[in-house]
Amino acid sequence: ARVVAPCAGRVAFAGPFRSYGHLVIIDCGGGVHLVLARMERLDTATGERVLAGEPVGAMPAEQAQLYVELRRNGQPADPRGFFAGRG
Repeated sequence: ARVVAPCAGRVAFAGPFRSYGHLVIIDCGGGVHLVLARMERLDTATGERVLAGEPVGAMPAEQAQLYVELRRNGQPADPRGFFAGRG
């Protein structure tokens, strides 16, 4: 399954990270960073600009569990408010 950017921004990091598999951090602006991890493949690179909805990677065919983390000013934050109304 494809993984798409939930916001437009700059890719602050893209690559393998510890036990998280392939991981992408998107700087969405305003102190907001989104972390997407446990992907099998990356379709972006550190420093690239992405648009909301643009593919950034792909999940494995089996046992796919995307890890999503929202960070506001460097601190973990509840993502529900960020994703509300984004469909």
